[in-house]
Amino acid sequence: MADADPLDLQLLSNIVKSPMEAVRELQQVLDVVHNWEKRPD
Repeated sequence: MADADPLDLQLLSNIVKSPMEAVRELQQVLDVVHNWEKRPD
């Protein structure tokens, strides 16, 4: 664990601290992808 990237640990910590925030962001990404797939050519 000592060799772990501090940035990764920070990111992991943020996700653990705010699971609802992570879910919200994921939902936004899914919405964007869904809208992009739905668009007419």
